[in-house]
Amino acid sequence: MDVAGPEPTGWQILFRLSRIVHIVMGQKVHDIKPDSLLRERPINGHSNGHSDAGASPHQSPVKVSKLQEPRIPGWSPPNLTIKEVRDAVPPHCFERSLLRSASYLIWDLAWIGILAVAATHIDRLPVAFRYVFWPLYWYFQGAIMTGAWVIAHECGHQAFSDYKWINNTIGWIIHSAMLVPYHSWRVSHAQHHAGNAHLEKDAVFVPRTRSEYGLPPRNPARNDHDDDYLKGELWQASPLLNVLQMLRVLLLGWPVYLTLNRWGPKAWEGASHFNPKSVIFKPHHFWQIIASDIGIFITLASVGMAIYNFGLITVGKYYLVPYLIVNWWLVMITYLQHTDVTVPHYRDGEFNFLRGALCTVDRSFGILDHFFHHISDTHIAHHLFSQMPHYHAEEATRALKKVLGPYYRRDDTNVFIAMYKNWEQCRFVEDDGDVVWYKNRY
Repeated sequence: MDVAGPEPTGWQILFRLSRIVHIVMGQKVHDIKPDSLLRERPINGHSNGHSDAGASPHQSPVKVSKLQEPRIPGWSPPNLTIKEVRDAVPPHCFERSLLRSASYLIWDLAWIGILAVAATHIDRLPVAFRYVFWPLYWYFQGAIMTGAWVIAHECGHQAFSDYKWINNTIGWIIHSAMLVPYHSWRVSHAQHHAGNAHLEKDAVFVPRTRSEYGLPPRNPARNDHDDDYLKGELWQASPLLNVLQMLRVLLLGWPVYLTLNRWGPKAWEGASHFNPKSVIFKPHHFWQIIASDIGIFITLASVGMAIYNFGLITVGKYYLVPYLIVNWWLVMITYLQHTDVTVPHYRDGEFNFLRGALCTVDRSFGILDHFFHHISDTHIAHHLFSQMPHYHAEEATRALKKVLGPYYRRDDTNVFIAMYKNWEQCRFVEDDGDVVWYKNRY
């Protein structure tokens, strides 16, 4: 006679369903390993599974006791100096031209205006055509507005021109129009550049640790299927959950970060970019933060008046939807620049500015690179030399590839595929170790 086993819990049922989904998709739950991506995805023309990926005359010896399972065999922290790297870049790449920078901004603003005027004719078209042309307007307007956003971001780095007052005035106007507190974010973004990939000092997309996620201590031999274990497996195994989480972050992540500092360092948790007394800022920043808040207030008041006069639907079609698309691209670009299983994160024992600056990935968004002023496919150059104008970044990147060798990272995976893979694979880092890597399982 058969003896019935215990009734499965809800988590167990969901876990089994998730396993079926992954098997159908050709990937079993227990086969998901970050290391497998390294054997499949070439970086800088070399397979990550080959030991020559770490061969460089500039390497320092691997301190095994402090390094957590290097994702690239033979890897060790780079031992270059910033002078070596800077000397490899043609000197004219560091020159800032007010006229040239302004020409890019004027081009963006002109097209934003042209598209907005053209959109006034969409509702005169037959209904079927409206469903085609409104999404086209949102797509291109969002892309061009993202480009203008990038130029305002360059103003914050003082890369727009040699004149600080011009940079800050233009940056304040453009970012305020896109509901970005210019000086507030400029200050926190400077801290991001100074501490990129440092687990305590970075300002955005700081990895959570195993203990912060409430995961059990590391034990590779663990194979018991209690509820906590199943929750962990389900958490990293459900495609639907991953997609829903990504959509939430892509659409709402930017304002949530500015307001509550989600995805920032633990010490800043709950700190607002709109509060001049926030832990993010120092006392001398007070009036700069107030000025940023005034810019946001002016934009919100203008949007409110537009809604009052023209209606929410009209304002939504012309401004709010493109605004959300800007947020989408902004979060996607920055997430993919700094999140990958091949990117290490540091603690004090191994961190320096150069090592942190190299912890980013150049990625191409195809034709959108031109709209985005190459902020994504030349991001390593930007992190090394943030005062370099975007129009010199491609030339600088070509020079940097030669001196950086295997420490230059570029991934040509389709960005939407890369977004999903990294969201699934890059979950947490270990609580100890001076150099740690993203993991997605126990």
